[in-house]
Amino acid sequence: MTVRSLIEMLAASLGWEKSAEVVDAAVMRLKYPQVLVTPEQASDILAELAKSRGMVGVTARFARSRMGLPIPSAASSRASSSGPTTSKAVAATSNRGMARSILIGELVKLLSGTEGQERAEEAVLDAIRRLRLPSRALSRNQTLAVLDDLASRTGPMAVTANFAKARAILLFGG
Repeated sequence: MTVRSLIEMLAASLGWEKSAEVVDAAVMRLKYPQVLVTPEQASDILAELAKSRGMVGVTARFARSRMGLPIPSAASSRASSSGPTTSKAVAATSNRGMARSILIGELVKLLSGTEGQERAEEAVLDAIRRLRLPSRALSRNQTLAVLDDLASRTGPMAVTANFAKARAILLFGG
């Protein structure tokens, strides 16, 4: 795989110059070759970029998912950084490990990288009120309805909602 192909993956959302800038910086930070990288190195580069806030992070996480690479869940990253998770912190799951419902806070976290926690929470709660949905946990269809509602709007939150929808579909198991 080439570094250029990684840049191309991100360019549709970030533009060519910004994509080249962030990918090249990640390649240099990780001390990887500047032209050809292994699939594992490409994964590391996207994982590095996925830590970024805003559109760079959202776009990198989406690119990782399109490549079939695992996306670290908010629950697992929280578990490693702050000890054991509680049942309140993660989505309810079935015996097969796929979510049956998602807590509102988890949905907000899917959206908060671009515009922040407060704006994401405001947007989610507004959509929930408009759609007359429960205010604690949402089913798969309810979650997707909220994200569709947010994606139908304009601005960065709409773009983020589209990316969050892909992540929510993965969370719910397709």
